[in-house]
Amino acid sequence: MIYTDIFEAIRAFSPQDIVLNIKDRAGTGRLVRRLSFDALGTGKGDFVIFPRTGMNILFYRGQTDASWPAIPSTYREATPETLMVDSIKFLDFSMILERFPQVRCARKQGVRVDTLALAQHYGLRTDMLDLTSDIAVAAFLATTQFQNGRFVPVEKGIGSISRMLILMGMTENDEIFRPVGLQPFQRPGQQCAFGIKLAEGQTINDLQFVDTLQFHQNRACGQAFLDLFGSKMPNRLFPQEAIAQIGAKIRRSDKVTQAAVSAYCKEQGLSQDTVKQTLRGMGISVEPKPVFDPSSRQLAKERMQVMRHGAFGGEIIFSRLAYLPEG
Repeated sequence: MIYTDIFEAIRAFSPQDIVLNIKDRAGTGRLVRRLSFDALGTGKGDFVIFPRTGMNILFYRGQTDASWPAIPSTYREATPETLMVDSIKFLDFSMILERFPQVRCARKQGVRVDTLALAQHYGLRTDMLDLTSDIAVAAFLATTQFQNGRFVPVEKGIGSISRMLILMGMTENDEIFRPVGLQPFQRPGQQCAFGIKLAEGQTINDLQFVDTLQFHQNRACGQAFLDLFGSKMPNRLFPQEAIAQIGAKIRRSDKVTQAAVSAYCKEQGLSQDTVKQTLRGMGISVEPKPVFDPSSRQLAKERMQVMRHGAFGGEIIFSRLAYLPEG
């Protein structure tokens, strides 16, 4: 069955969901979003800060094209060589991440900084697939697309929205399910982010407790979620951040650092000469220093923000929607 639009697919999941007010009561009020998080100890001496939704939780994922396989980006058209490059670029990103003062501040406070999740959210190819606990975020990502510096509604085609039930704490393997939540950068918190690691060849529909519904795209539905989150970049879900620019540049770059290559070879037990030869064959050079490092001026600005507002921007962000009548 293909539903008439995204709202009818949401209704099939949750007949009383507050998001349905956008369609059912159009013109009589507005949907607003406030954010808050709870802290949860990991049992390993640190804690995560995740959207306030309780321990038994539903997660969502939206796609503009239902035919697109829900697989992590590193596995799309993957070869052993591309997987190697993605791993080395992840190490480059991880090293740059450590230079940001909010990362050090968060760790000092005992918060788990999820480097893999941050790499995923800021443009790198990883083995992680994004989920959200906010169905409105999933709907935005399922009904809009980024074009020429802004988001626009998807006007035709078949989209999909998936729902997954995971009981937090159900598994001790936190390397698979990732309660990303509030991180030292804004995007994961704004998107009420969670994630799941998948093996090559695996999609979320191969997992238990996953339902995926398809729906017809139309402009009005996409515009409704643009009105909620914003169409211009940066918007509420994609704030302007230096780390976003760095992540995007690392992904597109034809350069990696010697430090990242050395770390990768040590992890994998490989010869540096062999790895460098493979990289050269792919048109990728090895440089002594990061090409896309944050400038001293950028880091000084970030340091001032941390001094003023702490590692998380000074406000506790909330993942709750409310419908306010007009007038």
